[in-house]
Amino acid sequence: MGIAEGREVLAAGEFATKGGEAVFLDNTSGHYRPYGPHAENAAVDAFNRNGTKADGKYDAAW
Repeated sequence: MGIAEGREVLAAGEFATKGGEAVFLDNTSGHYRPYGPHAENAAVDAFNRNGTKADGKYDAAW
């Protein structure tokens, strides 16, 4: 089973971190193309919940 463990995927993309803080995160993904505020909020919230500061670091590709 994959990362989502059978649940709906809310966000996908690429990211980089440095010193426990996100340098950037985006919605660039091969097959799944999340977009809009719901995808951004899901990604940023997931990072923040796990201790990686991501506020203001999201860059939407589409």
